Amino acid sequence: MKLLSRKAIPGSSLGSSIRFSQPLCSKGTRETTRSRIWRWLIDMNRTSNLLWLCGPAGAGTTTVAQDIAKRCKNQGWLGAAFFFSRSNHEEPDPTRIILSIVHQLAITYSAYKERVTPLLDQDLSILEEAIDDQFDRLIVEP
Repeated sequence: MKLLSRKAIPGSSLGSSIRFSQPLCSKGTRETTRSRIWRWLIDMNRTSNLLWLCGPAGAGTTTVAQDIAKRCKNQGWLGAAFFFSRSNHEEPDPTRIILSIVHQLAITYSAYKERVTPLLDQDLSILEEAIDDQFDRLIVEP
């Protein structure tokens, strides 16, 4: 877990100090967007498991995403969340996104940690694999 922790991108999780300072949506703001996302989340008959929230810089997409992630966490539904941050000046490495999510999932779910830890103990090259291989081996398969 220590190696995985070092490979994770600092400040990318919902609870990080970088994220913590970000405001949630103020009461009465972005209600239509948040309501639509929440309805999509709880709709077990939805046609897609992916919702893409996009907008120009400064439009509040990160604030909306953080607000929804916080609500999901409060419901016990959030395994992991990844937020990009302008204040993180490290060179972006796409493989570290998956490793950051894996790290969060391992912290959140002990059963998941028990399945992933042996994989990493047996084959550290997973940490350097292509992002799609990491996704399959560390998220889909366990």
